Amino acid sequence: TACYNTKAINGEIIDCEVIYKTSLASINKEFATVIDSNELFNLID
Repeated sequence: TACYNTKAINGEIIDCEVIYKTSLASINKEFATVIDSNELFNLID
């Protein structure tokens, strides 16, 4: 997944790491189960 810095409505720059982490947190357990690639590979191995 790729994320980029973005500008908030007040002009403040929002760091891409903040966007990435909050996006994953907002969908986790409500719309998806977020896991890292190591967990995924263990599931399919």
